[in-house]
Amino acid sequence: MTENSKNMQEIEQSRIVIASQWERHTQTVTGILTTLADKQEQGIEWIMSEKIDI
Repeated sequence: MTENSKNMQEIEQSRIVIASQWERHTQTVTGILTTLADKQEQGIEWIMSEKIDI
């Protein structure tokens, strides 16, 4: 295997690892934002049910 071919394989492997990490991070952030949105909605529903003046 030539040196150039070996380097290309290493670069491709690095890209795969980075893409995998990026996917995991975006899933985590999406989960956090979804949870926060749900909690905000629950809070608004609670405020409306208690008829609390803001």
